[in-house]
Amino acid sequence: MSNHQNHKIYESASIGTQLAESFQNSAFVKYFVSPQGLTIVALLLFLGMGSLMQGGKGTKVTKGKLANGRFGGTKELSQAKKVALNQLLVRQKQPVAVWIGEPTNNPLSKPPIYLPEANRSTLVMGAAAAGKTVSAINQIAISAIDQGFPVVEFDFKYPDQTSILASYAKAKGYEIHVFAPGFPESGRLNPITEFLDNELSGLYASQLAEVMNANFRKQGVAQSEDGYFGPAGNQLVKATLLLARTMKYPDLITCSKILNIDRLARRILAKRGEMNPWIVDAFGQFTSSAGSEKTESSIQSTAQLIFNRFQIPEVLSVLCGENTIPTRLTGKKMLILGLDQEKRDVLAPLFATIINLLVNRNMAMQRQDPIFFILDELPTLYLPYLKNWPNEHRSKGLCLVTGIQNKTQVEGMYGDVEARTIIGAFGTRIYMNPQDIDTAEWVARGLGDKEVTLKSRSRSLTGGKATTSYSEEVRTVPLISGSRINQMRTGQAIIINPHFISGDEGFVPVKTKIQLSSRYRKLIKWTEKAWDQSIRPRLIEKAGNQFSITEQDLIARQQEVDRMFPDTLLKKESESSDLFSALL
Repeated sequence: MSNHQNHKIYESASIGTQLAESFQNSAFVKYFVSPQGLTIVALLLFLGMGSLMQGGKGTKVTKGKLANGRFGGTKELSQAKKVALNQLLVRQKQPVAVWIGEPTNNPLSKPPIYLPEANRSTLVMGAAAAGKTVSAINQIAISAIDQGFPVVEFDFKYPDQTSILASYAKAKGYEIHVFAPGFPESGRLNPITEFLDNELSGLYASQLAEVMNANFRKQGVAQSEDGYFGPAGNQLVKATLLLARTMKYPDLITCSKILNIDRLARRILAKRGEMNPWIVDAFGQFTSSAGSEKTESSIQSTAQLIFNRFQIPEVLSVLCGENTIPTRLTGKKMLILGLDQEKRDVLAPLFATIINLLVNRNMAMQRQDPIFFILDELPTLYLPYLKNWPNEHRSKGLCLVTGIQNKTQVEGMYGDVEARTIIGAFGTRIYMNPQDIDTAEWVARGLGDKEVTLKSRSRSLTGGKATTSYSEEVRTVPLISGSRINQMRTGQAIIINPHFISGDEGFVPVKTKIQLSSRYRKLIKWTEKAWDQSIRPRLIEKAGNQFSITEQDLIARQQEVDRMFPDTLLKKESESSDLFSALL
């Protein structure tokens, strides 16, 4: 495909955002001062007044004392739009606004749903085929791209979501980076050299060890946590990472070779005089077990399992060598983390670790713009600090957009208490059909109750005369039942946002149908075609010098480890022990 053709495709992909400029189009204004236009205006005003008198297209507001639950409508959406437009006019790291739908000049088309304060993070819940990705998550991501904000996307079914978002981002002038072990378009990201600046980077090394090990346990491919060997294994992984950072080949292969050495604790003790004191201290818990071969072996095998999982050539090829992927993201940059389903057990823990480190790195810097993390199918990853991120980092520009199928799924990965904490931390929540009765009833309870008035008529015979009496009884019922939530069709959603406001009420739920415009449907088809024909081939060409792991690479690292910890160290340690015993 020629550059000219690519340019035309990119131009056709752009969805105009217009926003505050909507009513500045002169032709548009001239139309509405014509007789036909004035008639339409009068009709719109009449319909609008009718909606406002009913509290928008939502549930009629009641003055009941038993319950006041209701669905919002036009009024609440209009209030959110006002706030969002103000936030859009001032580009800053927070507050941030996004939208679902397509901003347009046409007053007869359905307006987009504006979601202010995206920096309080967004949760989208819905079962497969409920529409959570195509209707909500992707459209929110596109609105972030329209504003030129950096994006990190975790693609659980790579490249399904990537083909849409990356192609659109490229059309908007974005710099695209892909980290997808097992795919030829992947760049390289060596976690040791990228996140550990030197042998003193103990905090990042600890996070690498803890998050990776926790994810392997959650995936069921590591030993269950032990009160002693679990933490001791994590500490050994941390120490090994720090040691590898100082060696000729600072990568995961070297880490694996270090942990495959027999009687490693004794070798480290014999070598400690030549090692960095901080690294020696990091090995302290492990070397203290040198006198117990069983304890030493148990700790070492716990740590070994972490690195041995990565000993797959196509995985190692993007984890070793010089980095080609940026991890401090600003401006029009997109980083895609693409999961190969065939290697899910190995890669999911790796991606969870990288996401954790990316969040920490980008929140530690002085940001001028927000950063969006698009994390669909969130429960496939275990992010131990996730519950803190929406609250702790909202002022720093972190905008999470996460997708889950149901609450039960999150509880399975994070536990009941932590799952409730995670879901409750998101400022914007979009509930679609979860196809799970427990989740549906939980959502229904959270929306509250409404009042219903039951009228009854009774007839009686008094003194030979029939009389009829009427009575009313006020009861409360759920605003919407769990069974009704489980019957919602594709695209139907209940949306809650801090700025869905009416009077002194905030977070008023709005029940709506998210429509996919014809332009959006055409955009999806174009992006998928552009990915296959243009974007992906260019990324493959860019990654053409991808580092390949050979047998010689393994031998070189083994030789380096043997040079550092030769067998002669064991003899030296044995002689030192004999001398110490003789002195006693």
